[in-house]
Amino acid sequence: MTTMHINSLSKRFGRTTILKDINLKFDSNGIYGLFGRNGVGKSTLLNMIVDGIRPTDGTIEVDGQNVKDNGQALTKLWLMNASMPFGKWTSVTTIMKWVDAVYGDFDFANAKRMLQEFGVKENAHVGRLSTGQQTSLKLVLALNVNATIIMLDEPVLGLDANHRELFYSELLRTYSEKPRIFIVATHLIDEIAHLVNHVIIIDQQHVVIDDATDTVLQQAYQLSGPQEQVTAFGRHFKVINHSARMGKLGQVIIYDQLPTDLKVPADLTLNHLDLQSLFIAMTSPDMGQIASAQSTKEAHHHE
Repeated sequence: MTTMHINSLSKRFGRTTILKDINLKFDSNGIYGLFGRNGVGKSTLLNMIVDGIRPTDGTIEVDGQNVKDNGQALTKLWLMNASMPFGKWTSVTTIMKWVDAVYGDFDFANAKRMLQEFGVKENAHVGRLSTGQQTSLKLVLALNVNATIIMLDEPVLGLDANHRELFYSELLRTYSEKPRIFIVATHLIDEIAHLVNHVIIIDQQHVVIDDATDTVLQQAYQLSGPQEQVTAFGRHFKVINHSARMGKLGQVIIYDQLPTDLKVPADLTLNHLDLQSLFIAMTSPDMGQIASAQSTKEAHHHE
């Protein structure tokens, strides 16, 4: 199985730091959700992984080999993003043959089935495809290429609801038949939350969450009730945002492993959060957030 380690990775453009001291390990197959607000550096990170952008500091290793100028390591990687690196008169069939020539063992049979499902003709030229059809083509390539780490950057751009659901279904099918590392960067967290088994959230240059989805959701809570009681009860746990006040009522978001025998006061309500609500609470600029300098598996503790 292919592994990938990202070690102390940073990226600056001029005086602007985009990413700082990013450390991630992909040591098992899975569907990883890579989440962050627009401009946080998700695309920059994925492009550094495929050696399209050079890091300012740090390394990226695939199976122990630095990806920098390393053709052998790079043929294990595939990045699907907004770009379409083929001329407008290049046919769909020609593109699939090119991918097969570079990576080998392209799954033509499954790709042709998927093209039909997405409504893309094999003899069509790239320049004649709509935005949604181009996205569909790129998804077909990504899910059938012979690579072991597949990165999908905003993979449903231009797709309608039916085709987005088709993609999610095909992703699960592909992963079930040939487990690999899939990294999906998207802002449609609610649509993909049920697919990802590992969550990575980047905020303010740092990784603030890097853990199994089940573990993350087990620690995400919304506490609400009378403001004074919310404040008093919440101070015993790791709170990741300031109180939202509605008159005498208050609300906080807790990210912590609570005791199984925890007794919640009768006037308070403690509910689990879904993944998208946690993401919003953790990355909203007008809320207190996990401290940027902490460990990737710790949350900031407001006293």
